[in-house]
Amino acid sequence: MYVSRAWRIGLQLENELERGEIERAVRRLMLDKEREEMRQRTKNFKEEVKLCIGEGGSSYNSLNNFLELINAATGISRVALLRLKEEGYLPLQDPIMQDPVPRLHPFRPGSVNGSEEIELWPEGFKEAVKGTGCIVKWAPQKEVLSHDAVGGFWSHCGWNSTLESISEGVPMICRPSFGDQRVNAMYVSRVWRIGLQLENQLERGEIEKAVRRLMVDKEGEEMRQRTKNFKEEVKLCIGEGGSSYNSLNNFLELIKSI
Repeated sequence: MYVSRAWRIGLQLENELERGEIERAVRRLMLDKEREEMRQRTKNFKEEVKLCIGEGGSSYNSLNNFLELINAATGISRVALLRLKEEGYLPLQDPIMQDPVPRLHPFRPGSVNGSEEIELWPEGFKEAVKGTGCIVKWAPQKEVLSHDAVGGFWSHCGWNSTLESISEGVPMICRPSFGDQRVNAMYVSRVWRIGLQLENQLERGEIEKAVRRLMVDKEGEEMRQRTKNFKEEVKLCIGEGGSSYNSLNNFLELIKSI
């Protein structure tokens, strides 16, 4: 909704997918004048993001200071990156939640329906989590996942986030919502065994147990090692001469030759 209606940098397909509708959407995005307007607005956003996450930007400073502080204090991967929406925020808001794991909360204002940022956090919450929690409005996900201090990633398990987490060797706590997220979460938790899946109603005790299993217990260390093994396989796959590298390169060469 934000992409298509608020920011107007994309289109949303809302009806049953039919060939004609898909063709019209692709044409609007790739060929029509509307495309140029969306592209320009997206470039404007890109510049704002660069200022925010670039060196000296607000998100850069908050993230870097927090991650370096934790890394200097522990020397090990201790931060849990939590990307939550809707139901996921409420159980984690309790300022007295006794959780020893440092947490990073990227939060976009308006991402929870009907709420702005100030309404979501109880009085005193931000002060209570200082030193063990950091809240930012924007986080460059791949760069955060690649930081040595990050040891776990809570995600809805979209394919991009799943690939980025695996590519950086970070195990996951999965809370899928719809579509391919459920399949991805099943592979992460049951087939590859590089993460956990939360399937029941979210409650404080269940969340604490999951975070502890991933970040503190021996089980989490085993998942972390398996994820690092996957990371090495990914590097071979996307590196020069790897299967994904070759497939993408061949496709791009074909497009350029047309």
